[in-house]
Amino acid sequence: MLARGRTASSLLAVPFLFLPLYGAVLLAGWVGGGLEGLYRSWLEALGPWAGGLDPFLQELLLGPYGLLTLLPLLFLWTLPLVYLYGTLLALYQASGLLPRLAWALDPWLRPLGLRGWDLARLTGGLGCNVPLALGGRKACSAAGLHLLAFAVPCSYQLGAALAVLAAQGEARLLPLYLGYLGLSGLLYAWVFFGRKRPLHPPGPLEPPPLAWPGVGVLGAGTGLLGDFLRLALPLFLGVALLAALLQALGFLPWLARLLFPLLGPLGLPGEAALGLLASFLRKDGALLLAPLPLGPGALLLALYLSGVLSPCLVTLWALGRAEGMGFLRGLLLRQFLFAWAMALPLVALAHLWR
Repeated sequence: MLARGRTASSLLAVPFLFLPLYGAVLLAGWVGGGLEGLYRSWLEALGPWAGGLDPFLQELLLGPYGLLTLLPLLFLWTLPLVYLYGTLLALYQASGLLPRLAWALDPWLRPLGLRGWDLARLTGGLGCNVPLALGGRKACSAAGLHLLAFAVPCSYQLGAALAVLAAQGEARLLPLYLGYLGLSGLLYAWVFFGRKRPLHPPGPLEPPPLAWPGVGVLGAGTGLLGDFLRLALPLFLGVALLAALLQALGFLPWLARLLFPLLGPLGLPGEAALGLLASFLRKDGALLLAPLPLGPGALLLALYLSGVLSPCLVTLWALGRAEGMGFLRGLLLRQFLFAWAMALPLVALAHLWR
């Protein structure tokens, strides 16, 4: 009887876990889209004033990589998502719903080398990966840590993806982007950590209890906002300023021509290298892809690679500190090779869907 109840619960757990999170992404997209419309109107009103600026300063502020062009995208799209994720996850945890969903999905995750409690912790990584990475295997299994680094998109990465898709007029690609990212994560876990024997211990037989969360959880998202403003903003400001300087000084076209032989066969312009490199520093560095003229297939490929080729620099530092350099080297090699293997279908799509 308990087994049948657990099977029924597991069938409900998947949509109950991911649809609200997807709804948070859509709501953040709706908020960001409305705010960006207002911001663009204000930016157009600056036209007469901007026309009197020195051309170099004009490029730094209002060029395709200018601070007034890219930096607001970070605020308008990422900040609502960071807050919504933080609040939603606090509600899930305080109510006991997240441990209950993890209990229901535990039998389905074990063939992938994962446990239900991995899922509960990885869901927290959707806000920011770093605290979980610092916990190492005390916070998550080895399979869970690899999956965290590969296919658990933090809210900064998702905010940047939302902004880039919106800037390109391709918001319809969001479900495809998220679906392919999720499929990649499941395949990654199955290839490297899937086991034929059941994991031990088998996990709790009884579902965890539920409780009413307190109203205080509604302010939980502000903690993530503080971390974002303190840690992410200064680094992204430096990345955006560097990109604007390269553009203003004429180095970016030269860099694009230099790198085109590497990226051209993938269906990507040479300028896309800047977004891929910036996403290594911070996942919101993918915002540098926003000004590029990309077709739908190339856009999906560029966003996917920016997210999965490597964890961000801060997550790498946290994983290395928690688990050591040997673990980190193995993780990076597996992730890099598997990312390119999973990118091959998107490379074909980029050539066909222009």
